[in-house]
Amino acid sequence: MSDDLFHGVLLDVNRTVRSSGIPGKLAEFDGWMVADSGTGIDGLNQAMVLEADGAVRSLESVEQWFNARGAGFHLVLRIPGDEAVFELAKARGYAQTRSQPLMAALMPLSSYPLAAGVTAAIVRDAEDIRNYLSVRESGPGRPPHDEEAKVIAALVATGKLHYFVAMDDGVPIATASSAVSGAVVSISNVWVAETARKRGLGTAMTAIAAASHREAEWAILEASAMGDPVYRRMGFEERFRYVRLAPPQASAVS
Repeated sequence: MSDDLFHGVLLDVNRTVRSSGIPGKLAEFDGWMVADSGTGIDGLNQAMVLEADGAVRSLESVEQWFNARGAGFHLVLRIPGDEAVFELAKARGYAQTRSQPLMAALMPLSSYPLAAGVTAAIVRDAEDIRNYLSVRESGPGRPPHDEEAKVIAALVATGKLHYFVAMDDGVPIATASSAVSGAVVSISNVWVAETARKRGLGTAMTAIAAASHREAEWAILEASAMGDPVYRRMGFEERFRYVRLAPPQASAVS
């Protein structure tokens, strides 16, 4: 499957999220998809390229769109693929803040057992959502848990996004989520509580999230530095990278 299709899956997931009745705004114009998360957190607002030739001519339109909403943002560029936009942004003073690989693996993934005494289940109700959110502490780059809980509840209600939480003796210790577009399942939010690491939970939760969409032929995810070696052992391979760039006025605080 081509890298263009994998990139298109993440664009489709963004469309699904923003059409689910949650706060924020998504727009597509001049070769760009722009999304204001509605949280007031600039790091959650992003612009992604739909069509490179149009995007390289209209970066200023993106800046104007976010400025009109009083919101900061990041560019999320695909490398290779968006090099011309990347060079233009750098020339305009944008600063790179992160680079992560988009990795892909053929389905089905191997199954990996959960650690003894650990159970995992799909998130269905408010208590499940509270457990899911408690695994990862709220911080400057995330909305308060009560706001995030409303978003997750709206997305769960669509049936298009699945969230999972693992419990150990009643204590939430790991999460994952997934969404499917065509023949590809996109996996995200794989997180293991610090006290529960080195037990294979990240691997197991990734496999559980992927298996929830048995019709998928491929699985994709963005890998952190911590997760990269884990995913490679599962059979994922890097296809390209997503590079985040902050505008000049935001780069000092990104």
